[in-house]
Amino acid sequence: MNIIDLLKFSIKGLRSRTLRSVLTLLGILVGVILLTTVLTVSDSVTYSLASIFAKGGLNNIYVAHTAEGFTRADISQIERIPHVVAVSPRLTAGVSINYGGLREEAVIIGLPKEKIALVIPDLEVKEGAKTLTSTYGCFIGSSLASKIEEKGLKIRVGDVIYVSLRNARIALRVEGVLERYGFTFIGYIDESLIVPYDAVKKLIEEAAGHRITRYQELIVIADSVDNVDFITEHLRYLYGKAVMIFAIKDIVKSIIES
Repeated sequence: MNIIDLLKFSIKGLRSRTLRSVLTLLGILVGVILLTTVLTVSDSVTYSLASIFAKGGLNNIYVAHTAEGFTRADISQIERIPHVVAVSPRLTAGVSINYGGLREEAVIIGLPKEKIALVIPDLEVKEGAKTLTSTYGCFIGSSLASKIEEKGLKIRVGDVIYVSLRNARIALRVEGVLERYGFTFIGYIDESLIVPYDAVKKLIEEAAGHRITRYQELIVIADSVDNVDFITEHLRYLYGKAVMIFAIKDIVKSIIES
């Protein structure tokens, strides 16, 4: 499947789903396009692929529900599939941040604290803690931190960043400043805040005015690239046309073969 096929497939899904599913699928589509750009504009595709292998991205399978969403029972069921290491929900949102009176635009990526190292296995911390310990702690990406520092404010571990989405706002404490990471399918880490899932969920709920009771997107982590197809087939058997599945290794393969 080449990028044109991916676009057609995504557009077909976009036409027939609810608004929430549209936004989820659109986010995945953007990821596909960005990943394609990374791998095709470079003269060294081999180097780009090696970087993705090193970051463990080829083990990740993105599963988006096209209807009502996943439940906790669904997560438990998927975790029981052989060769599944972990299952992580994800939430993302474009936000405004305020640090010491300076405002910047950013993206927050919400993952369960205990799943961050599995979803992004090679994440390195330049300063601060290697893991998030608080529900309202955060990692700040290197480029985002640099933007703030270029305007005269030094990002320090323990400082507070205010994050706004529409009329909702939360305060996050910086627990770590990240080393440069680059692009991954989960998002552009360097321009983002990585935040515990529950904190992002609360922010989005306040902004939307209703509770989030299900998971629209899950990241399934395989124990090996060799077992991704096995897991993908099980997911299709369990959920059929109710889900859209994007395996990173398949996308990379399609780009190489196109």
